[in-house]
Amino acid sequence: EVTQEAFLQLYHCLLKGQDIENVRSWIFRVAHNYAINQRASRKYLVSMDPESWDKLFQLRQDPNLDPEQSVLEQESHQQLQRAFRMLSPLQQQCLLFRAEGFRYEQIAEILNIGLSNVAQSLHRSIKKLMRDRHE
Repeated sequence: EVTQEAFLQLYHCLLKGQDIENVRSWIFRVAHNYAINQRASRKYLVSMDPESWDKLFQLRQDPNLDPEQSVLEQESHQQLQRAFRMLSPLQQQCLLFRAEGFRYEQIAEILNIGLSNVAQSLHRSIKKLMRDRHE
């Protein structure tokens, strides 16, 4: 729904002759804003359910691991998942966009925040994830 709405807005803007300098950033910003509005109107946070995390983990899992390595990797994955959930929504979004390959400037534009906020959110989230991983 979010993707469809974002592309519909892009279509309408282009149809009106509006010049969009960076389409990729523009579309992500529109999608982000639409998702935030949807979430606010529904009064709940959208998060990844445990089954989805497990499916993602299964896709990334190396089939050559022995049972002990598999258990250790699964525990590490669960620990990282718990730590990720403890991050603020802004920190989570910044990390996800960065993991997708977006530059700091693009993330700032999409989230409509300052470049220093992006850098600070990423720094704090990585620091927290590393600290939680070693505890």
